[in-house]
Amino acid sequence: MKKIKYFMLPVLLLIVSQIICGQTSGGEIKREKIVTHKKKHNKKNNGSNNKNMYTKSGSYLGYDYVDLGLSVKWGFCNVGANSPEQYGFYYAWGELNPKSKYTKQNSETYGIKMKDISGNPQYDVAKYKYGGTWRIPTKYEFNELIERCKWQKTKYKNVIGYKVTGPNGKSIFFPLGGEMLDNKINESIKYEGNYWTSTPYTRDTPDSAPDYDDTSYYVFMNTNGPMMFWGNHMYCRGLGLNIRPICN
Repeated sequence: MKKIKYFMLPVLLLIVSQIICGQTSGGEIKREKIVTHKKKHNKKNNGSNNKNMYTKSGSYLGYDYVDLGLSVKWGFCNVGANSPEQYGFYYAWGELNPKSKYTKQNSETYGIKMKDISGNPQYDVAKYKYGGTWRIPTKYEFNELIERCKWQKTKYKNVIGYKVTGPNGKSIFFPLGGEMLDNKINESIKYEGNYWTSTPYTRDTPDSAPDYDDTSYYVFMNTNGPMMFWGNHMYCRGLGLNIRPICN
């Protein structure tokens, strides 16, 4: 009996060591699954065309938004777009529908002294189309996005734009869609982007010059980053620009 016991001892030790080291067939399969999952995960997160680069925080009245950790929530995509890389529709300032031609002459608000239109369904296309608290961002709300977020020029699904990352680490994408002048998109598309704010421009000192009742503030994006501008004769309210909506 002693000889049999001593003979079986090495066999038992070998079995125990295989179980501890995970060298059974079950251990090998499990280890391969972990490695394969890790490789797929890394592959999905490589490259600027990653479909999961931008995630929604929620939906309000059927339209998606992202909470960047700011005072308002920003739309997941432009008005008229179904995904972040799409430019969406082009709108003249204070108008509710896109059109085939954008000029100073056919502008509905050119030369009219107006207050901020954010949340006014008569002039705010985001409020008019989406309802609720959806609206065009004011100059101050867009300034918050510029000053408190990190802006990185990138490409998403082969579209050039800006990845904007908020204080909480979440991001949105602004495609650079140029602008509509007359009946065509300006050649600056893919290199520049222009987004309306809801705030009209007026002179701080009325005696220095007449009010520019044909202009409003917009955000201009190019290789130097985002900048707040007010319109001039080339950027009057009749020009067709993109709109990124916000909500509370």
